[in-house]
Amino acid sequence: MRTLSEYMEYMVGSMESWPSYILIGLFTYSSSEPLSCYHLINVIRFMYGNGVPCEMACAGLRLTSQSHVQDKFKKWYSIWSESPKTPHMGYYYNVRLRSEVWINGEFHSQVEPVSPAPILNSCGIESTGIGPTIMAKLRRIRRINYAPPLQPSVPIDVLHMAWQ
Repeated sequence: MRTLSEYMEYMVGSMESWPSYILIGLFTYSSSEPLSCYHLINVIRFMYGNGVPCEMACAGLRLTSQSHVQDKFKKWYSIWSESPKTPHMGYYYNVRLRSEVWINGEFHSQVEPVSPAPILNSCGIESTGIGPTIMAKLRRIRRINYAPPLQPSVPIDVLHMAWQ
C-alpha cells in the first residue's frame, strides 16, 4: 500500500515541481483566514487540471491542513466537468507542460496556454518560505497508507501497475 502523497506525486509530479503558491495553499489552508479562500480555489484548480480525482484531492487537504472542504471541491469539480461547451473557466499550473493553461470544457482544447502567460515566481517546498513546516507535515502524512477510491478518471489498476 502507498501513501496519499506518493499517489498524488505519481499523478502530478514531484512536489518540488509544484508552484510554491499551491504548496502554501495546500499546507496552510484555514477556513478562518480570509485569504485562505483564494488559496483554496488555486489548490482546487491545480488538482482538477492536473487530473487528481476529487476524493484524493480532498483527502490531501484534510491531511495537510486539517480542513474538511469536500463540498467546495465537489462543487468546483462538478461545475468544470459538467460544462463541456464553456471555455476559460479558470486557469491552473500544468506541471507536465510547466505553464499556466485554461480549464476548458471538453469541446475545447485541454492544453490551451494562458496568454499572456502569468509570471510564475517559484516552485518547490524550499521556495515557499515555510519549508520546515511543510517538511514536518509531509513526514507525518508520509506514514499514513492510502487506498484510492475507484474512479473512472484514474483506473485503480493503472495506479497499482505503476507501483509494481
